Amino acid sequence: MHIGIGFFMGLWSFSLAMIALDMLFVRDSSWIKAGQWIRRTYATIRLILRSDTAKRPGLDAMPFT
Repeated sequence: MHIGIGFFMGLWSFSLAMIALDMLFVRDSSWIKAGQWIRRTYATIRLILRSDTAKRPGLDAMPFT
């Protein structure tokens, strides 16, 4: 909602301040869970990408143009 206000009405300072103030009402446990989810997702993506490049051994020898 606040992003829409900032975008459509041109009130970027107001919308950014409201988003920052809204973040104060998020519980610490929710921030911790969000951080854990981000770390798990990042680790999973890295694992998938590593296993995908391991299946293509000639990829490292290709010159980038």
